[in-house]
Amino acid sequence: MTGLGPRKRITILREVLNMLRARVGCVVLWALLCGAVLAEEATPKVLDDAGRQKAAALLKDLGHDDFATREDAEKGLRALGLPALPLLKDTLAKTDDTEVRLRIERLVNDLALEAETDPDKLAALARKEALAKRYEKAQALYEKAAAEYRKQAERAADEQVKKDLAAKGDQAAARQKRAAAYAGGKRDDENVQVMGGGGNVRIRVIAGAGGRVAVAESDDEADGDW
Repeated sequence: MTGLGPRKRITILREVLNMLRARVGCVVLWALLCGAVLAEEATPKVLDDAGRQKAAALLKDLGHDDFATREDAEKGLRALGLPALPLLKDTLAKTDDTEVRLRIERLVNDLALEAETDPDKLAALARKEALAKRYEKAQALYEKAAAEYRKQAERAADEQVKKDLAAKGDQAAARQKRAAAYAGGKRDDENVQVMGGGGNVRIRVIAGAGGRVAVAESDDEADGDW
């Protein structure tokens, strides 16, 4: 620009400045729009009048004499999802019916888990379910934990943090597969072989619909280290 006159230089600089302002404005606008979308997603949805009436009817049916009606009511409340949580908690605080309390407590716990995104908490809960031999639930929790670990790994700026999170994700995914194998078949605890000189590896046989599957486990895993 040294060979240009003052007016030409000023004109070029003004055009560049306007371009920068436009780009910055777009970035700011995009950030605001993204923030608005995220805020909307983060805001818990609430039941409308029809939804509250439906939830109230389903809550009443939890105490019905007919077992099938009680089962259908629990399924209906589960389908309403997180918006039904306040009504569930309110009913839980008031009811003295033992079965109703157990059903609502189960619903509250399950719905709270749906909203949980902390992979460490999810993995800890999955381990608890696996140790209790509730393998289907453990499988679902480990699967969600693995997905959340990978999301965090993708967002991590530090390479070591990224690697650590990815490793945790791989571990959760492996445990998810193991829980799925246990959930899909019957553990045959009598058919266990100790392999290797140190006896630190076992082969546990799981009898499932697709046949018998051998799963290698360390002693720690065989003792329930999920």
